Amino acid sequence: MVAYKEGFLRRHLCAMLFAMAALTVVCTVLPIALKQQGSPMPADAISLNIHINLSPAAESTVIATNGALSLHMEPGEQLVNLATTEQPHITLYLTEFRTSQLATVQSKIQTVVETLAPNCVVEMTAQGLHPSGNYALWSVTNSPCLQNMSNALVTALFPYIVPDQPVPEWVYSISDQALRMVMIENVRVYGSPNVMSQFASHV
Repeated sequence: MVAYKEGFLRRHLCAMLFAMAALTVVCTVLPIALKQQGSPMPADAISLNIHINLSPAAESTVIATNGALSLHMEPGEQLVNLATTEQPHITLYLTEFRTSQLATVQSKIQTVVETLAPNCVVEMTAQGLHPSGNYALWSVTNSPCLQNMSNALVTALFPYIVPDQPVPEWVYSISDQALRMVMIENVRVYGSPNVMSQFASHV
């Protein structure tokens, strides 16, 4: 939800949580969207963030929170502006796909969407806002329908990913060896550590 220079968020997060303690936002799942990520890719690779957007009310709340945190920042500290340059979302599957398979990926997504439950409601609470590296993430309820949505997309799409993707450095820093090995295997098979049993939904 927010990207910031390291050390900033822990100075201000408690005040924000206190101010928002009574707030609960309900996010009704909207149509699945694709966003191309901006980092350099190999010639036959495209990084896609397959995600759902928020309901208008939830999006307004998240943008307002992003703006409120920005008021406490020095110039250049805020790296994500949800009001102007980025869109709040819940990622379902983020990985690199083979560019030659992009049309198939889009078709598979549409097929999956047609099989999903139409009314998947996800709750976001103020207590879920937390720092993660240089980001502030807003945890959401990992409801069965949301988990199923991610699982269905991963199952349908992983045959079209770029093989042998590198494991993110942060995965190697996980102290729990069993968890670390699961995430490494997820990258090997699915091209992402945060899928299937390790899917952790957040804005």
